[in-house]
Amino acid sequence: MDEFIQEPTLFDEVLRYGLYAGAVFQLVCIAAVIFSPSDADHKTSESSDDDTSDQGSPHSSAAHRSQHRRRLEKKKRR
Repeated sequence: MDEFIQEPTLFDEVLRYGLYAGAVFQLVCIAAVIFSPSDADHKTSESSDDDTSDQGSPHSSAAHRSQHRRRLEKKKRR
């Protein structure tokens, strides 16, 4: 029965350590998502600042709309 047991080859070792490295990388990525500062909180504070500055300037929203229309027209031409 001992004759069926094979010694691990170089490929087996590389594969094993590659899987460990992949698992550690995934854990680091998940931890970064969980513990990173939330972008949603940052964006809401920026948008509240933008809302107060844009309230007195109706021209900025009209410029934004015309720029958006130009982009759509360029897409339609393609």
